[in-house]
This record gives sequence, structure tokens and C-alpha cells, in this order.
Amino acid sequence: MNNNDKVTQQILAEGAETLTALAAVAGEGRGGPRKTRTLVRWATLGSRGVLLAAYHDGCRWYSSKPALARFLARMTELEREDAIRKDAPAPKPTPRKVRAQYVPELTHEELAARAREIRKRLWQEMK
Repeated sequence: MNNNDKVTQQILAEGAETLTALAAVAGEGRGGPRKTRTLVRWATLGSRGVLLAAYHDGCRWYSSKPALARFLARMTELEREDAIRKDAPAPKPTPRKVRAQYVPELTHEELAARAREIRKRLWQEMK
């Protein structure tokens, strides 16, 4: 028995439901209720390396409430790990970010004038 068969058997044992039905109970996302396509994406591509356990019968995707609960629990765990990492000291900024702190914000006209000055200076140095 391959892994897909095991997942299918587990989902059937837990009470298979369509992803459309599960989307209704999955809670709200950023912009409102979860969409079925979000759960399909979780089942096919995953999120942050975690896949929603699901199977496809040719026309519909199926999963179970316990499988969705496991997926969401793992996502919550990853969020907590990220929050802990954010409390760690910040990484050293890249040279580009450091440079950006010291470059004054210029208008388009000021940038164009500076570019003309630089071109003029370079042209004179080449003579």
C-alpha cells in the first residue's frame, strides 16, 4: 500500500468531506471566509512545506475535519516558531540597506540634475 492509499484510507476512516464543505468550517482568512481553492492549494502545493492530507476522486477533492485540524495546528506551530525567532537579535543589515539609510530622498528633478553633473564630470575626466 503506497502513501496515497494510506492517506485516502485515513481520511475515509475519519469521515471524508469535500473541501467545499470543509472551507465553510475552516474559519476566516484575511479577506473573509476561506475559499475552496485555498484548501485545494493547501492539498496540492501546501503552505510553508506542510500539505493538507486530501485525496482527489477525479472531480472533487476530499479531506476530513481531523486532517484540517492537524494541518492548521502545524501551521500555528510554525507561526509560533517564527515569533520566537523574531525575538532573537536581528540579522546584520546588508550593505544596500545600510547605504539606503544615508541616501537622502530626492525629487525626480534633483536626481536628474545629479545625473547630469556626474555625466559632465565623467566626460571631462575622459578628455
